[in-house]
Amino acid sequence: MTYSIVTSSKTGNTQAVADAIAAALPPEGCVYRGAPAPEALDADVIFAGFWTDKGTCAQDMAGFLPLCGGKKVALFGSYGWGDGQWMRDWADRLAASGAAASGEPLIVNEAPDDGGLAQCRALGAALAGV
Repeated sequence: MTYSIVTSSKTGNTQAVADAIAAALPPEGCVYRGAPAPEALDADVIFAGFWTDKGTCAQDMAGFLPLCGGKKVALFGSYGWGDGQWMRDWADRLAASGAAASGEPLIVNEAPDDGGLAQCRALGAALAGV
């Protein structure tokens, strides 16, 4: 199985989540890691993480997510306000594009603590089958 980790991080919190997910994945399976780009779509599983500002997704990710139709996608991110509804809204939009969500999105409040990092590693391990 191959995977891509696509991130758009403004404060570093979402990048910390991405790094924890990556730590649980076999390095030989990674076909792409970085900002949203067409090459990321070559993977079997796409881990897509992003920040929002009052519910508005980063523009680079807003343009990338609709391209994921037909792919298995795991959404993740961090937030500093509200209850994370923005991520549930993006999960609905992703499903409408034809992508197969890999369960509930993983969201953490602000910077991930030890429990949040453990959740990130568990998500990566579960989807990689390790």
